[in-house]
Amino acid sequence: MRFGTSKQKALNEVELILNATLWADLLFVLHSVKKALQGMALLRFFSLFNTKIIVSSAPSDFRGVTYSFNS
Repeated sequence: MRFGTSKQKALNEVELILNATLWADLLFVLHSVKKALQGMALLRFFSLFNTKIIVSSAPSDFRGVTYSFNS
């Protein structure tokens, strides 16, 4: 066995672990950005209708949730 072989093997293992960690971090960031953009799109969609939700005490399963559309 040559001198330094185990050191090179250890360095290769560390490099693989770092690469995997960086890819996992990148995927997490992309996932977070995607979710944030979906939330913004949903907000924009509902703001198109200028919707207010009013909760009153009507006898129904939805507890009297009524929608008010402002023009």
